[in-house]
Amino acid sequence: QALWQQMGSEPPAALPVGYVGVGIFLGTRMSGGFGIAMESQGALGGAYMIRYREVGPAPGAMVTMAITAPYVVWTLPDPGTPITIEKVAP
Repeated sequence: QALWQQMGSEPPAALPVGYVGVGIFLGTRMSGGFGIAMESQGALGGAYMIRYREVGPAPGAMVTMAITAPYVVWTLPDPGTPITIEKVAP
């Protein structure tokens, strides 16, 4: 709830039993057109690895000229092991 309050949003419904939420926040970007893409996810050496990449606007693309703060929150079945998040190069 503290996270959603900090973002100025109402929290979504509680997660179902046995699920976890994983959030990735890119921070401030000077325009629109940015996003997050999951590259892969799965068990790896005693942990659950999520690999993502930042997606940016194509050169010359028309984007919103406003400061943005892209984020995504994924829900997934609780893997029962530590979750590791890794950003991969575009």
